[in-house]
Amino acid sequence: MTFSKAWREFGHHLFSAKGCATRSEYNWVVIPVMLVFILLAVVGFIMLGHYALIIPGLFMIGIDIILAILIMIFGFCLLARRYHDVGSSKWNALMIFIPTLRYLDLIYMMVIPPDPERNRKYQN
Repeated sequence: MTFSKAWREFGHHLFSAKGCATRSEYNWVVIPVMLVFILLAVVGFIMLGHYALIIPGLFMIGIDIILAILIMIFGFCLLARRYHDVGSSKWNALMIFIPTLRYLDLIYMMVIPPDPERNRKYQN
């Protein structure tokens, strides 16, 4: 799956936990979003370190917090679809709301292969 197709699929199923998300779709969405999130956090904290940039730094941190909330909402739906793809319960996606497990779970879902038997049943 290409980058643009993965983002189109993600956009079409933004609020839906039904269906499957392939490993490539998941990776093409999660990796860029995580990089932007990290970049905003780093820039915000660097700005907070300079006295003249405290207000813009707080603004960047505010954007980071809003982005984190959106990532958790949309990420839950994407993660639930990815859990369906690997043959696990969609309810496991609730781990995204547990801070320490969130990152481990996101990384784990990047590497685990899909369940071909489950996907064959889903496609028929």
